[in-house]
Formats: sequence, C-alpha cells, structure tokens
Amino acid sequence: MMLAKNLERIVSGKFLSSSEFDKAVEELISLCNYSNEESASILSEVLQREMSFSTYFADEMSVPRSEIKSNDLCLLVGISKSGIKNESNEIKVIFLLLYGEKRKSEYLSLLSYIYRILSGRQFKNRLISCETNDEIKTQVIKGLFEIEG
Repeated sequence: MMLAKNLERIVSGKFLSSSEFDKAVEELISLCNYSNEESASILSEVLQREMSFSTYFADEMSVPRSEIKSNDLCLLVGISKSGIKNESNEIKVIFLLLYGEKRKSEYLSLLSYIYRILSGRQFKNRLISCETNDEIKTQVIKGLFEIEG
C-alpha cells in the first residue's frame, strides 16, 4: 500500500464524548489543529454532504468525508461506546476522512481499504474494545495492514 509509510502521520483516534453526530464530527476535526474558521468550514461541508447522502455504513459505523483546502490527508477515527444518534441510526464508530485536492488518489485508495476492513464485524469489535486513543490508532493501522497482506 502506497500509504503504509505515512499511516502513523495520517491516522488519529479518539474516544468521543458527544452523543450528537455534528458534535462528534467537530471533536474529530479538532484533532487536526486547523484554525477555527477552517474547522467550521470543514464541519459545514461534512454535515451538508451527510444531509444529502448519508455515510452510515451498516453495523453502527459511518464514514463521512470532505475535501479540504490544505493538502493534508487525515483519517480521524472516533469511538463512542454509548452511541451517537444520527437521524434514525445509532453510530459507535466514525471514520472521518479529510483530503486535499492533491491527495485525492491517496484518499480513494484509503477509502477503499476502509470499506474493506469495515465489511467485517470482527474489526469493529476490536475497535470498540480499545481502552485508549493510542490503541484506537494502533488497531486502525493494524487493520489497514491486514487488508494489504
């Protein structure tokens, strides 16, 4: 996988405190240390896209994503053991993908890998059982490598 050498820099994980989808996405965006204005713009983009096309992926997972102004590529993974309400769905795992225009091919590869690891219930259960933010990150990277292997 072309991304393999960069996964440590691309992936971040966090236990989410919010029970509302928009606030949970906001928590994840805050991991990137963007300006308040840029964070608000990213949040707006993600929520607008979500309203027009739900990114809910069976088994309590969601994969929202947005193109951003910078040339970053970020995979922000949030876990909520108690669940997050988003319309009629309850979500326990959010995979938020943010990508700059110049990183679109890497983003598409990463998105493909994410959907492949999410198709197995075992991976979600491993994430839900994590105890720390670092463990979330480690499990995501491990899962992405398993798909490649």
